Amino acid sequence: AMDDISDFLVASGTSLERYCPSWPEKLPCPEPPVYLFKISSWSWINRAVDDVRQAVLSGPVPCTMKIYDDFTFYESGVYEHVTGPFNLSHAALIVGWDLYPPEGVPCFIVKNSFGRSWGEEGFFRIGFSQVTNEVHFGDGVFLVL
Repeated sequence: AMDDISDFLVASGTSLERYCPSWPEKLPCPEPPVYLFKISSWSWINRAVDDVRQAVLSGPVPCTMKIYDDFTFYESGVYEHVTGPFNLSHAALIVGWDLYPPEGVPCFIVKNSFGRSWGEEGFFRIGFSQVTNEVHFGDGVFLVL
């Protein structure tokens, strides 16, 4: 759960990505891991598009979402769930938003953990509509303080 992750970041911290790169590029992480950064505290954010956008102004915002089959085939563009069964819950990092993308669908810009060869060089865009549908984008969204 995101509250457990947040509490871990307060108590133990984490290392820079270059010391423990994202899957699937290079695993496993070195033992013992090099913890360099802690957060002082965290706070839940209301899962509403405007509240999440406001939070991103302060920096990247971790969140969760539900992944359906069609997301596993994402390559580029603005993702909006269309078809396929639920696969799993997933965590990602919201880094921005775009109100006027070429596709015409306002969206969040999100860093994923699947490596740079996935999606848009390791990132994906997801429509604001995915906050209020079955994808539940932004569940478990919290602000690092």
